[in-house]
Amino acid sequence: MNEVITHNLGVSNFRLMHIDRPLLTPLSTGTPMFFLYWCFTEFSWMGLLAIYLVASLLTMVRSIFGHRIWAHKGAELHPRLESIGLFLFTLGCIGSSIGFTGLHRAHHRYSDTAKDPHSPTHVSILKILFYIPYAKYEIKYAIDLIRSKKHVWYLKHYWTINFLFWWLLYWIDPTFLTIWIAGV
Repeated sequence: MNEVITHNLGVSNFRLMHIDRPLLTPLSTGTPMFFLYWCFTEFSWMGLLAIYLVASLLTMVRSIFGHRIWAHKGAELHPRLESIGLFLFTLGCIGSSIGFTGLHRAHHRYSDTAKDPHSPTHVSILKILFYIPYAKYEIKYAIDLIRSKKHVWYLKHYWTINFLFWWLLYWIDPTFLTIWIAGV
């Protein structure tokens, strides 16, 4: 069944759930080092405030859209609002909405058991921080989002959207890119 779903979408099961992970892991480990470099070369209080605001915005996006709306089916959104959420979720390098939702729903299904993909009692903190991107879970937990053309479109174009956005920020002013990456 999973193979039929992913074949019809034109993506593999791994790509469907982990599109962001091979690039996201180095990004998440390199960002703190980049932030330290920025602190010594271009630090400003306004820049620090901007980084804080970007990080706060992306935390709210993950919490509201990823956690409440998609993972817990907390509300039915207007299509424009859902598009804004998907766009910000993608720009925040949080991961695909489908992968995030699948992982979070698997977490609730197997909460605090050995099958929980990020149980603090069964999984070491290092695995949670660095291995979770490759955790195995079934796509059945995000089947409602897999059926959404909008979610699948953002999944397929995840890195294209991010690289174009980063290029735009760099083109406007390299400091904007620095602040965004540090906030991510």
